[in-house]
Amino acid sequence: IGSFPAPNARPIEVLDQWMGQLNEELKEAREKDPDRKIAPWAMNMVVHRSYSRLQEELALIQKHKPQLVITSLGSPKHVVNIVHEYGGLVFSDVSDVKFARKAA
Repeated sequence: IGSFPAPNARPIEVLDQWMGQLNEELKEAREKDPDRKIAPWAMNMVVHRSYSRLQEELALIQKHKPQLVITSLGSPKHVVNIVHEYGGLVFSDVSDVKFARKAA
């Protein structure tokens, strides 16, 4: 699994390009060799309510549908609703067992 932190892609248009490029290249690889095992990619995102790009990144998740999304620094609730709608998985990176229980 390859993953990247969404905040590294600045401005938001760069994140849109990265996600589109990943999907396109993996689609081409699957078409060229349907029997090849290809791992999913994951996006790491900040979900704290003060994060200025949260809504834009949520929109890009809806658009590009990454199979895996890793959240940190806040409640994954909004991400879970979107990602589960298309069958993806959400993992929460937490700093304490208390938050792991809360995210479960």
